[in-house]
Amino acid sequence: MARPEEARMAHYNRFEIYLPIRYRILRMDSVTGEQSESVRSLNSDQVDRFLREAVHRFGGATRAHPMGHPPYHGMWTDNEQEIVVDDITYLFVLVSADQFQDAITFFDGWRREFATGLNQDVVLITHWPVQTIGEIG
Repeated sequence: MARPEEARMAHYNRFEIYLPIRYRILRMDSVTGEQSESVRSLNSDQVDRFLREAVHRFGGATRAHPMGHPPYHGMWTDNEQEIVVDDITYLFVLVSADQFQDAITFFDGWRREFATGLNQDVVLITHWPVQTIGEIG
């Protein structure tokens, strides 16, 4: 009996960026000492620019559906007294293993840009190795 051709594996790294869809900014008035709160939303132009750059550089990018419900509801503490709750979306990119160092530089730059643009102390980016059956690009 003929043996089926063995599947070829391809090696990638999956990078994920977690971004708040809605978030709040607390400001202290330097004159009155009163605290004010404003609610902001994720800048879709900034996300679109990231996606275009990722597609150009690495051949593709994926985001959670922008019109759907947020895929994640996050809870964290910024100190021992307050729990912050936000709705989070994610973007991910599969990067071929030979582009790993380039990807680290790319994603670190975007981590800083998203943190500044979203007024966030932390923007979480994770990565891990992934194997696919066959090439994707």
